[in-house]
Amino acid sequence: MVRSLRFWLALALAAVVVTATVAVVVVLVVVLLPRLNDQMESSNRALGISLAGQVDDFLRDSAEVVTRLASEIESGPRAAADHLRVLLDTLAQAHPPLDALYLLDARGRVIEVGLPRERRGQRRELVGLDFSARAFVAAARPAGSALWSDSYLSQSGRIVVAVSVPLRPAAARAHDAHWSLVGELDLESLSDHIAELGEGGSLLTIIVDRLGQVVAHPDPAFATRQENLAQLPLVKAGLAGRFNTECFSLAGKEYIGTVTPVGNSGWLTLVAQPEEQAFATMRTTLLGVAAGSAIALALAVLAASIYGERLVRRIAAFNRHLQAIADGDYSASLPASRALELASLASNLQRMASAVLEREAAIIASEERYRALFSDAPLAYQSVDVSSLRLVAVNDAWLSLLGYGNAEVVGRPVTDFLTEESKERLSEVLPAFVASERISDLGCDFHHKDGRTITTLINGRIHRGPNGRARTHCILTDVSERRRSEEARQRAASLLEHQAARTLAMLDLPKAAETMSENEFIEHGLAEVERLTGSQLAFVYLIADEPPAAAAITWSKATRGSRVPAISERLCAGTLAGIWKEALQRRAPVLYQDRQAVLAASPPAASAGLERLISVPVIEGGVGRMMLGVGNKAEAYSEHEIETARLLSQDIWRIVNQHRTEQAQRLAATVFSASNSGICVTDAGQRIVSINPALTTITGYSSDEIIGRTPRLFSSGRQQVGFYREMWSGIESAGAWSGEIWNRRKNGEIFPAWLTVTAVTGVEGKVTHYIGSFYDITERKRSQDHTHFLAHHDALTRLPNRRLLDERIRDAISCSRREKLRTAVMLLDLDRFKLINDTLGHDVGDRLLSRVAEILSSVLGERDTVARLGGDEFVIVVPGLADVTRAASLASRLIEVVSAPQLIDELPFQVTPSIGISVYPDDGEDGPTLLRNADTAMYHAKERGRNNFQFFTPAMNEALRERVAIEQDLRLAIERDQFELFYQPQVDSRNGRVVGCEALLRWHHPQLGLVAPGRFIAVAEETGLIVTIGAWVLQQACRQARAWCDAGHGGMRISVNLSPRQLQQADLAERIAATLEAWRLPASSLEIELTESMLMADPVSASTLLHRLAKLGVRLAIDDFGTGYSSLAYLKRFPVARLKIDRSFVRDLTTDANDAAIIAAVVAMAASLNIEAVAEGVESVEQLRFLEAHGCFVIQGHLFSRPRPAADFASFHFPLPAATG
Repeated sequence: MVRSLRFWLALALAAVVVTATVAVVVVLVVVLLPRLNDQMESSNRALGISLAGQVDDFLRDSAEVVTRLASEIESGPRAAADHLRVLLDTLAQAHPPLDALYLLDARGRVIEVGLPRERRGQRRELVGLDFSARAFVAAARPAGSALWSDSYLSQSGRIVVAVSVPLRPAAARAHDAHWSLVGELDLESLSDHIAELGEGGSLLTIIVDRLGQVVAHPDPAFATRQENLAQLPLVKAGLAGRFNTECFSLAGKEYIGTVTPVGNSGWLTLVAQPEEQAFATMRTTLLGVAAGSAIALALAVLAASIYGERLVRRIAAFNRHLQAIADGDYSASLPASRALELASLASNLQRMASAVLEREAAIIASEERYRALFSDAPLAYQSVDVSSLRLVAVNDAWLSLLGYGNAEVVGRPVTDFLTEESKERLSEVLPAFVASERISDLGCDFHHKDGRTITTLINGRIHRGPNGRARTHCILTDVSERRRSEEARQRAASLLEHQAARTLAMLDLPKAAETMSENEFIEHGLAEVERLTGSQLAFVYLIADEPPAAAAITWSKATRGSRVPAISERLCAGTLAGIWKEALQRRAPVLYQDRQAVLAASPPAASAGLERLISVPVIEGGVGRMMLGVGNKAEAYSEHEIETARLLSQDIWRIVNQHRTEQAQRLAATVFSASNSGICVTDAGQRIVSINPALTTITGYSSDEIIGRTPRLFSSGRQQVGFYREMWSGIESAGAWSGEIWNRRKNGEIFPAWLTVTAVTGVEGKVTHYIGSFYDITERKRSQDHTHFLAHHDALTRLPNRRLLDERIRDAISCSRREKLRTAVMLLDLDRFKLINDTLGHDVGDRLLSRVAEILSSVLGERDTVARLGGDEFVIVVPGLADVTRAASLASRLIEVVSAPQLIDELPFQVTPSIGISVYPDDGEDGPTLLRNADTAMYHAKERGRNNFQFFTPAMNEALRERVAIEQDLRLAIERDQFELFYQPQVDSRNGRVVGCEALLRWHHPQLGLVAPGRFIAVAEETGLIVTIGAWVLQQACRQARAWCDAGHGGMRISVNLSPRQLQQADLAERIAATLEAWRLPASSLEIELTESMLMADPVSASTLLHRLAKLGVRLAIDDFGTGYSSLAYLKRFPVARLKIDRSFVRDLTTDANDAAIIAAVVAMAASLNIEAVAEGVESVEQLRFLEAHGCFVIQGHLFSRPRPAADFASFHFPLPAATG
């Protein structure tokens, strides 16, 4: 049935769209839906297994931690309750999942609790709890092993699970058969972890215990409510041991999930996805395909209908016009169209009509032309249109002469078949020929079709047609053979003459070399090459072996003496390789016949002045040895000239190389005999055939004992067979070998030597000899070993230094990372070591450091490292720690052994260490971070009283940053006048009169406000700034005393505190005297306050200084009396005027009988020694009455006045509090 084109187009497009849509839907339903289900189940299963493994590791690791602690308590010595509490607290702090550690007695009651730092305030509430009713505690004792509880809410309201471990510690009495250690694990971290997994709501992850209770849920409150999911079929089946993937409903929402067991704990992990999310991809895809298909189908039908209608109309119009052309109307025009295909069709049809008309006219013209042309004439004939130079006609002889067909020639310009020279000649003579209307003996070279050049003579006439256009009618005569014969005869004669001259030159070269130096000979050879090739420049370029580079360049005399030196300089400047690289690659002469070729091979700057060039390589043994270059001949170089350059270059190189070889042999013989290295030559079978004198000197063997033997004579036996196999393998593959080897002398002594073996090959490439040379490197190796040791070890203690320590720390971190263990870095600093150096000298200090290094090395294990950073600082690296408690134990041991007394020069010395500990990866993941944090912890240990160890905490780091900031700001504080003195009066309680005041330093910090001394004095002391600050305080206090004296308040003392650094100043007494004199103050108006610790640090020096001050009249007060050494034996030797009772005793004297007794004793002792007592920190009337009753009348405290600036210090008399009944 016949249908329209529009119908079939719409039908085809609709069929394609429908077929594609059906195929996509089938693929989605049959293939992708099952894969989506499988992929979802596999994803849930994989995540469940991974999570189950993490939870199982979490439980087992925690059980191991508690079990190890139980073992330590069980096996340890009888310890005090405080020690047990510290041990439990340390583990609870070190293992974050532990919520609490309970030590239960045999009755199941809590006798001690270990808590993290933030919960230790709850300890009293937890001690005494009864665990006896809990089944897992009772069951663990007869089982004799760790036992887990079900989840429950702890005393802190957290969801926990507990592990109970039975034990019988040494501290238990005989009738206390079994104690228990119970560790509660906070499960909130599991909820946080699975909340991260399901972030965004795309995944629901739940962990349930063996009863089906939720122990971890993305919503922690869900777990805290102890929801039970045992009623869910999926969970119920999992608790029964069947682990499936099913759909279920939870909290009004449909899920599809998978359960996975958690080890042997009976717990389950439930991983689920919402159903609408799981199948959202398929639903969205199907809807999208359906909508897209409907739209595509509608658009296809509409497009086919519209386009089909337009196409049918255009084809009908074309059909009508084609009918007219078919009827013979060639002038009929075709309709225009914007469609490319239809427009092209119209154009081609129009061209066809025009071609038909032109063809008819051409046929008529051709008949007339052929009637006038003798197409079968024996001579070549051509007719050319003069104005366009196009060939109008040629005969068969012309076509035969040049090998073309008629269609290839007629209508083309005659110049297409001429050589360039003939084109130029034709353009020059054609106007004259046209004017004379005759062409006579015009020589032109034509291109034959096969590429040959045909030389012809052209003769003929020029005619003008009826239309006035001029045409030539010429005959071409072939004269090519005649010209070639003449040129061949001339070339033969020239070549014979050239060869004779070349032969004579080559015979002359060896004779010339006998009387000339190398350079003179090369210049002579270059002159011959220039003469024989007609060149204006020549040079020889000798190539070095390794790496390929110019060894020497020699220019001919003509080159150096003419204008060409500029060329040679530019060529030598670095572009020779650019010109001659191609010659080396080809291994044959390369010719550059014109300037353009030279420019293409080298930069213009290098090739300026070069017109043409022959580059000739000399290859020997497969390697380029020499380059010969000749250039700038007036005309092009011929083949025999290139051959001449090649032959002469080979002769020049042969003669030069022969002379060099002879000279090298003479030099080698001299070197062989005079060398200090032992040299021997063997044949191919390794039999020694020659040696030099140095070999007999080094080995002790005579020449007769060596010749004929093999080098095994010198073998030491230290190297294995594999060493020699590798050595000979290198010789065979590379032709040489160098390396270190151990040899043996005749007397049996073994020594290290540096050996070089070189294989000598013959003409055929086979090895003929081996040359071996060696020299003794004993001293060099000894020096290298010593240098290497010094570069990596401390010269004093011979311990690893900072460089080697960094390597050891990196190795330890790498090992711990690989084995998933910890590494501890300890920084040990000797307390008050500077005092030993300053008092007894550095020699004694150095010996003490060496002794400490020996002690530390003896305590540590093989894998541990102890290094000295400098001064009195040591670093200990302990890798492979499964538990940080081992680091704590080792630190305790180090403190014990280092603190033990040591004898140096028969004198006993005792130093104590302060140790800071940082742990990888908790406190850092690289060496610098761990060292920095260990240093912070060490300073914290010093602040805690020294002779202890401290683990690094983030709080220390924050304190260190604050300390650094304070140190930086402290340096600017004096310059910017940020310090101020506050004064607190000292009042006589009998009359209310101010008898003195203490100067107290305050810092007005621009950001922190008013800073108390406790925050910056220690920093100033450590940095040495305290000396400058102390001098400023003394000046300001004396200035204020002078001001008060001038105001009529004379006779009042000002107390100034001195620091330990100031006490070490040798001229301190002179400084104080000068300050008093500068402010015109009597010495009695100044009181110096020192602590007991400062005095006892160096009692001899302190006694000398204080007696000098007392001699001046300055009074001495002991501050914070009773809190330091309180050595009464030394106290009576010091010129002490006052004892200041520390506020810590005064604060509780009304409620603490011990404090009251201490104060009474101090006041009584002071009275017996005729020393005045001053009470600090008095804040109540009751404290005042107690002090008055025991004879202490000078009071300092808030009861009378807080510290205040001098401007606010208005009253020098205070009313006394009323007496109470």
